Amino acid sequence: MTPKGISNPKNEDNKSPTLQNYDKLAVKIIRSSDDELIDIAYEEYKLLKQLDHPNIVKMHDAFLNQMKGTMYLVMDLVKGCTLKALLED
Repeated sequence: MTPKGISNPKNEDNKSPTLQNYDKLAVKIIRSSDDELIDIAYEEYKLLKQLDHPNIVKMHDAFLNQMKGTMYLVMDLVKGCTLKALLED
């Protein structure tokens, strides 16, 4: 269930990384015991990680907690309304 390439970098003190260099981050949390869904989320991470465009959210990292069946995708925070709210207007 562990997709290859998901990083969990450590700093020089072997502690978890800090995110002090970023202004605002968002974490997309995907909870599932379905390996296929986790694989799809990992594919999303890999695709977004490669892209660099002002109209596409910047992906920073991904973490997988196998014990909880949870994947965390760390990306820039995008301010504004939700897609659902936009479509309802």
